[in-house]
Amino acid sequence: MNAQERLFQRATEVELSQEQIRRYSRHLLIPEVGIEGQQRLSVARVLVVGAGGLGVPVIQYLAAAGIGKLTVVEPDQLEVSNLQRQTLYQETDAGKPKAVLVDEWARRYATAGQVKTIESTLNPENAAEWVASHDLVIDATDNFPARYLINDACFLGERPYVYGSIYQFEGRVTFFWPSEGGPCYRCLHPDPPDPATVPGCGEGGVLGALPGMIGSLMAMEAMKWITGSGELLRGRLHHYDGLKGKTRETLFHRDTDCRLCGDHPTIQSLSWIEDSSRTPCSIAMPEISPAELDQRLSNGHPFQLLDVRQPGEFQMGHLPKAVCIPLDLLLEKLPELGLAEEIVLYCKDMSRTRSAYQLLTQAGFDRVSALEGGYDLWIEEVNSSLPAY
Repeated sequence: MNAQERLFQRATEVELSQEQIRRYSRHLLIPEVGIEGQQRLSVARVLVVGAGGLGVPVIQYLAAAGIGKLTVVEPDQLEVSNLQRQTLYQETDAGKPKAVLVDEWARRYATAGQVKTIESTLNPENAAEWVASHDLVIDATDNFPARYLINDACFLGERPYVYGSIYQFEGRVTFFWPSEGGPCYRCLHPDPPDPATVPGCGEGGVLGALPGMIGSLMAMEAMKWITGSGELLRGRLHHYDGLKGKTRETLFHRDTDCRLCGDHPTIQSLSWIEDSSRTPCSIAMPEISPAELDQRLSNGHPFQLLDVRQPGEFQMGHLPKAVCIPLDLLLEKLPELGLAEEIVLYCKDMSRTRSAYQLLTQAGFDRVSALEGGYDLWIEEVNSSLPAY
């Protein structure tokens, strides 16, 4: 039996109480759900990885739907910048672990014992065990190493999972069940992209309502699989463009050359993918401390201070005398920079600075250095009046 068949079998062994019938009566009225579907929801075990923009609506709707066991994995603390889209939290919660806040919410709004939180990171050492103890997994993460790990763990553990992603006005949703014939996430994206080409919400932003929409679609896919109703987004990547108010679907299939689910797989165990945003630059990159840069700015030392963040980030706050050339436009703007000119680079936290440094040095610039710790450390050590984000 596969994961869904085992879930259906467990559901036949339970009966709904009178209180459950009253509470979930609007589900019971739907022919495709009914008593049988609600029984399946009541015994379902769902693992939600991430309690941020996508995870919050998933958690709220699945808990409200009567999911029997909802395990939420989230290592991060709440930041003020999360509040415009993560509606489960309040301003007074800033700085607290999200796992603790989800637990507090569950005690107020969910059935006792329904929601369990884990203040930790899913990693190659615990992923197999956590996935195996659940029927379905929800990928509500925001980074590529976690996405590949969830994909691999679900394939090796023979579990389906729902995937979603968001950026600015756009979101994507699909349903993966690679152990039942694919395709898997690696069929869609065999290798992770250069982090510099795929900015996250902390760099490119996201409209607050978007994760609510995409997260709700993810919860819908989960409930469809659990109840056995409807047509899943399996092999169909659902794309929503909020700016244009349009949706489209991209069909994709199992890749016979996939290293995980293909005809000749080479991935047999769990490990982190290499994430170049977390590894040192392959070329030694000279760095200037915030205090040293502040002194050089005060002394009028001639150099070009180059901010490689996005224009919106620059407008929120920037260092004095900085010029903004976003990383994705840097190559075409190289003729505007003098080869002999000394250049100091910075971004938010060094991730894009590394890519910009490599691009400049490979183009022949030999007087390039980087602000240690980027904009974030500058705020911490030099000018706390600038807004953090």
